[in-house]
Amino acid sequence: MNGRHPVVRETLESLPLDNVYLSDIVLGKLAFGWENSTKPALTKRKVEQFLAHFPRLNTDEATSRVYGNIRQSLQSRGTPIGMNDFWIAAQALAHKMILVTHNTREFGRVEGLRLENWVSP
Repeated sequence: MNGRHPVVRETLESLPLDNVYLSDIVLGKLAFGWENSTKPALTKRKVEQFLAHFPRLNTDEATSRVYGNIRQSLQSRGTPIGMNDFWIAAQALAHKMILVTHNTREFGRVEGLRLENWVSP
């Protein structure tokens, strides 16, 4: 969105956009970001224009069940991840999707989660 990683834009442009989903949890994290920016209205407008191209992935019962499983598993091993990241990972697992993230260090702790890092392939 901010142009710092042109490979991300190139990868997105090579895919059919109806195959790329935006998690409602990620939208919440982005909303927090624009509310904390120095120009919230402008930042919100730019982010929303970009995000308008992607269908949303909402939290559902399957996601909630997977969330409980992975949170218990990682906490019992003493290797938890961020609270929002539990939900994001659960959505990807529940819907058998690939999670695209630069945060492979934390998400890599989630067993069975398929990851792609478009910034550092």
